[in-house]
Amino acid sequence: MKIIDIPRHLSKVRRLSMLKSMYFYMSRAEELDEVLASVVDEYDAGALTSQHFEGCGLVVVGESHSGKTWEIDHALARMAEGGDLLECGREKRFTQFALNGETTWKAMGLQITKELGYEMSPRCTEHVIWSEIRKRLQQDGVWLLHIDECQHMFQTLGENETRKVLNSIKTFMKHRDWPIVVVLSGIPELMDKVNLDPQLRNLITPCFLPPLDPLAEDAFDEVDTVLCGFSQATGIGVSDVRNEDVYARLCHGHGNLYGRIFRFLMDVFAALPADQSELSVEFLADRYASRTGCVPCHNVFLGMTIWDAMSRFCWRELSWAVLELNEVIFGVVGHQTGRDRAKGLPPQEGDVRCVAWRGQFCGRSNLSVFVHERLLFTVF
Repeated sequence: MKIIDIPRHLSKVRRLSMLKSMYFYMSRAEELDEVLASVVDEYDAGALTSQHFEGCGLVVVGESHSGKTWEIDHALARMAEGGDLLECGREKRFTQFALNGETTWKAMGLQITKELGYEMSPRCTEHVIWSEIRKRLQQDGVWLLHIDECQHMFQTLGENETRKVLNSIKTFMKHRDWPIVVVLSGIPELMDKVNLDPQLRNLITPCFLPPLDPLAEDAFDEVDTVLCGFSQATGIGVSDVRNEDVYARLCHGHGNLYGRIFRFLMDVFAALPADQSELSVEFLADRYASRTGCVPCHNVFLGMTIWDAMSRFCWRELSWAVLELNEVIFGVVGHQTGRDRAKGLPPQEGDVRCVAWRGQFCGRSNLSVFVHERLLFTVF
């Protein structure tokens, strides 16, 4: 991670731009590097044999706004940096593009031709378009092609058309004159499409970029790294918000998705007035409300703990809410809570584990509940 200096006198747009340029190398980036290196090594070894070999591929999937495109961009840049050649003698050259909405195999080919710097007539057939793309890639020495947002290619296609596209990708990878590495990326449903073709599935290595796991022992280490990195770059103090309570609320409010969490933090550090030198929970709540339009009772940074709630509401009523949630949690892992519930007993301290839940309890509609370790945040 390279820390930059972001002066406070700059406009919010310039501060936000500089924050967006910062990158933090994390555990999932290390995992992606390993998978990508394995695919590249397989291609390199095949080319080194000087015999016919099949290309290979990588499918990277993750939830929308999980930051997968950002990670893939940096992983490919790291792979190519340094100027070293592959052992087969080829330069580390790749090209990338993203599908912009619903498309077809032919339309995607025409889009790639534009990315490569030339255009073809829409009257050309799919075969002619993709044959020209392969020739251009071979002439330019490009052997890796990254296609982002691939789910758009299959959204309106029937099963027969989907299989046709998958077969075309497979043929493109296995071409005798110029086999290539294809990196596909998109939301998890993309893997369902790839698995429709067993031969393509055997050529493809899957890689899932999971959301943040609040149950993990080091769950908030990466959030803390980013928070401290932004603090160091901007000179803004974070001692009041650097704790697990705030981190749990921050992650819960953004679906445990890295991309959404980090974009929110960028906005917070860019929007803090120049006359304020410390970041507060109140400011986090203000920015969250501004970005989501939520009312105060639904603001994740303003919710109370179960211990605070007990002093405001009838214990009997709250105990039923906790018992209902407790049953949901432990029903997943096989714990029995029916006996305690029948007796009207509240859960023992330490029974509550981390889970997100939205539903109706005790006749109150739109009750938002978040549990983290031994604390239950409730918003009525």
